[in-house]
Amino acid sequence: MKTGRNLSLLFLLVFLTGCVSNYQYRAFGTITTSDNQQRNAVLYWNKDEGRLWYLKKYEQVDTSVTLRVCQGTPKIFSLDAASGRLILPSKANDLLVTRLDSRGRLTPVEPAKRLQEGQGCGLIRVDKTAVSADQLNRGRQPEILIFCRNPTRPDRYPQAGTFTFESITAKEYDSEQRPAPDPCNDAGV
Repeated sequence: MKTGRNLSLLFLLVFLTGCVSNYQYRAFGTITTSDNQQRNAVLYWNKDEGRLWYLKKYEQVDTSVTLRVCQGTPKIFSLDAASGRLILPSKANDLLVTRLDSRGRLTPVEPAKRLQEGQGCGLIRVDKTAVSADQLNRGRQPEILIFCRNPTRPDRYPQAGTFTFESITAKEYDSEQRPAPDPCNDAGV
């Protein structure tokens, strides 16, 4: 009798606490750098998923979506408040050298246009549609579009263009350790 009550209490405790797991979402690909080199790259972010104690589904993106290029500095995408999509914000002295035309294709901007800080120098698309972090799901294949270059910091951005990545996968990780994937070593893992 006592064992049955203990099991009931244990079940009730598990039911009331819910269960949330930590995942790192990733999509691997190749980027052409400003010096015309092909480099491995990974688009990644962390997300918590599970069920709350009252069985409601729980999903929360808990880091920024980041592009990490082998032997390069990470590029952090942010949410554009006006459009609700992820953009790679411009910085000082950035020049807009390509843009999307009405058909969704990249076309040159001539002459190049100097941008104000925070304007879009890149974006992420899935199925030719710009997306937010909530729309980046397992099995989807993201594209990264780069629109800018910086004449004083040519390594700031990959070469202007469209880069298609592999399908998004998710890997559970220990919440105490949040290692950033290394595109030089982890490509395709």
